[in-house]
Amino acid sequence: MRHLRRTRKLGWKTAHREAVFRNMVTSLLEHGRIITTVPRAKELRKIADKMVTLAKDGTLHAKRQALSIIRDRNVVTKLFTHWKEVMEDRNGGYCRLVKIGNRVGDASPMTIVEMVIESFPKSGDKKKKPAQIISQPKKTDVETKPEAIPVAETIEEFPETETQAQEEVIVQQTVTEEKTEEPIVLAETAIEAEETVQTEKAQDDTEVKEEVSAVEEVKPDESEKKEETEK
Repeated sequence: MRHLRRTRKLGWKTAHREAVFRNMVTSLLEHGRIITTVPRAKELRKIADKMVTLAKDGTLHAKRQALSIIRDRNVVTKLFTHWKEVMEDRNGGYCRLVKIGNRVGDASPMTIVEMVIESFPKSGDKKKKPAQIISQPKKTDVETKPEAIPVAETIEEFPETETQAQEEVIVQQTVTEEKTEEPIVLAETAIEAEETVQTEKAQDDTEVKEEVSAVEEVKPDESEKKEETEK
């Protein structure tokens, strides 16, 4: 029974597991971001947070402790200079896990492990807004009422007598009749023009027919003359 044993073995022996996490911490602090599986990322986050706390300590002993885990001296100098300044105002939570779905092939859950770069505001930096002072009007001994705003008077003109009202109605009727008569007159003029055109065409047709009949009457006389000459 695994009571009080909280480490993830991940199917590896102790030497193999320690070697893998030493390489992963070195890569994370060098590049700032790596991609791995979720169980490995959760164990890696613990080790990376410990390395940042050693960097914030800044002593020689802390640097030697970091060198016992990190494999590259250049990465240790970056940890004690760059990451120390970035994480100076942050109390824990130096790494972030961002899940990106399952891996193609074995469908194991993958995640991005990255260092948190965003600056965290200090509690003392919050500036309090000045209280707004509302100015109240001064009270005077004699209360003055506000002056009434003049309203524009609207006067409607009504007919004084019934005769004026009747005259206005008659005028409106005449105007409407004139408007209705205009299209009627136009229609009548159009009809008259069509009739004149038709009469002119009929006259032309009759004249043409008369000319044709006269020509036909003349033709038999010519034929008779030819016969006489032949005889």
